[in-house]
Amino acid sequence: GVAIKIPVKVGEEEKIFGSVTSQSISDALGELGYEVSRKQIDLAGPIKTLGTHDVSVKLHHDVIAVIKVEVVEEGQ
Repeated sequence: GVAIKIPVKVGEEEKIFGSVTSQSISDALGELGYEVSRKQIDLAGPIKTLGTHDVSVKLHHDVIAVIKVEVVEEGQ
């Protein structure tokens, strides 16, 4: 039931500069007090669009949690 919001810079046509990586998600979780390494985050590829994305996090060998990652424009 964890949800995080990651603000990004956005250009024309809501195209984001760069992308959201497993390291970005790990850092955001760390700010909330969750210690999760980027290697525990199962991301097929970097997130390059605004919106809400479901991301799997391997907490233990047999335990996988799904978190909501909301990618929003900076300043919102």
